[in-house]
Amino acid sequence: MENILVSIKAKNKVVTKNINISKTKNGKNKKVQLTPRGQLHLETVFGSHKEYVVTEERVGATFGYEKITLVADKRFKDALLSRLNEFNGDAKKAFTGKNSLIKNPIYLNEFHTAQVPEKVKLVRFETVYTIRKPISSDLKIEKVVDPHIREILRDRLDLFDGDAKKAFSNLEESPIWLNKEKGIQIKSVTIFGINNAIALHNKTGKDGKIILDAEGNTIPVDFVNTGNNHHVAIYVDSDGILQENIVSFYEAVERANQGLPIIDKSYNSSIGCMGVKTKCKI
Repeated sequence: MENILVSIKAKNKVVTKNINISKTKNGKNKKVQLTPRGQLHLETVFGSHKEYVVTEERVGATFGYEKITLVADKRFKDALLSRLNEFNGDAKKAFTGKNSLIKNPIYLNEFHTAQVPEKVKLVRFETVYTIRKPISSDLKIEKVVDPHIREILRDRLDLFDGDAKKAFSNLEESPIWLNKEKGIQIKSVTIFGINNAIALHNKTGKDGKIILDAEGNTIPVDFVNTGNNHHVAIYVDSDGILQENIVSFYEAVERANQGLPIIDKSYNSSIGCMGVKTKCKI
């Protein structure tokens, strides 16, 4: 039974053809359009926010040039780059086996009193998706983006012995002050939303023209969660290994609008299925 793949056929079509009729000076204009037969995404629209994300990883075969540039401590970064250059950029040879940091440490001075640790901190600049939320008893303080406001809300909660209903109600009579002297209250906060999202639009100016960033790329705005998935396509390579491709309903509609088949039977065929240089089968 562990080898059985259960396939449930989708009952509804992804899109159907509808005729939209509009009136013009010369009569009526008929246009055939594709209409999605389901919800494309969840209702909430998110903004985006850039922040630094710090993680800790063990130095190993994945520490190529790109990852080493993320190392927070400059001393460790320079030392790791120097070791990597000794092996012509081959991270596996530089940091595993007999050259792992346990067996072959990287010392930071000639007296060997300091060395690169087995685990180093990496700092990435990542996009997170946020939404404004009014302060209420169900607010999760740990999700508040601004650390200063987060502390103010925690102090407020402590004043009421952790009772969120008392702490975050009657804000008109008992305000939460960001700056009492200037009369600035906290009534709503920006919180972290979802981890993955897609953009509905690109940023435009007042004239309606698309705005580009310094590198000439479009700037995505208005992010949404695509919600339900339409299907999971299972592919098998020449070695008999199963690989999957999860497709949301939003993506399925996009493929239909572009005149592409809903299920991509040539998935990764140009480069091989998951690195295998053979055409994938579904």
